[in-house]
Amino acid sequence: MTGSHMVMGTGEVRVFSRSTLYDDVRSVMIDIDGQQVEVQIDREEGPRVVKIGGGAPGPNDFVKIPKPFKSHLDMSAPNNLTKSWGCYTSTERKQAVYMAAKINKSRMAAPLARITY
Repeated sequence: MTGSHMVMGTGEVRVFSRSTLYDDVRSVMIDIDGQQVEVQIDREEGPRVVKIGGGAPGPNDFVKIPKPFKSHLDMSAPNNLTKSWGCYTSTERKQAVYMAAKINKSRMAAPLARITY
């Protein structure tokens, strides 16, 4: 068998099927300790996190899951260290959205950092 595959608990091998969870969702409300927290979801990049103080997210403010480490023969680092949103399983997508909600709650509660010289 060629291509991506996943071994199931029964030893059965199946072709990886891309998760469509949250594909048509732009934002979702997640309950964190009794408080509803909004998480915006980008179709290509995944869940966004707000800036400290609750500011709007920037172009790189996404929750990313690291790729498992693969050893390189020349010991160089891989170019892309995170999985793309399209490769997340449904479980990983749920977890990433939950992590974004926890981060957003914490950041919205934090005062803006003040720099003093």
